[in-house]
Amino acid sequence: MPVTTAHRPSSGLPRLRDAPEWLAVVVIGVVVLLAAVMLRGGDHIDHISLMNPSTYQVEVFASTPNDATLLPIAIIDPGKTHDAREIVDLGDRWILHFRAGGVEVQPVEVDRAQLLGDTFDLPTDLDQQFRALGLPPAGG
Repeated sequence: MPVTTAHRPSSGLPRLRDAPEWLAVVVIGVVVLLAAVMLRGGDHIDHISLMNPSTYQVEVFASTPNDATLLPIAIIDPGKTHDAREIVDLGDRWILHFRAGGVEVQPVEVDRAQLLGDTFDLPTDLDQQFRALGLPPAGG
């Protein structure tokens, strides 16, 4: 007895045997998208040297006056200097944000030139700002 097969209408979805073609298109699309995102960052700064004069471990982030997106820069131990490397250049004016123990204090606006000089000192009143916002004294 002959075997017959019924014809099933196409669902419109790619079949597994077509996977190499559509998978290649997806992979190429993802690679192009990732390359565009990575290249969009533009110029980089080789390094920025930051000094934390406070008694807290401080997280430093940066943004621009026109974009509040925070770029992580460094986590700096109390009383230490840290060289942050390969930082995306945010332009002429930067807003530096400081956080310790989940508490963020008043940001500071600086010129790129200030960051590119010798060591940039974080604000000397960070301890007072953190304590004023309820953060217990460091080490206590």
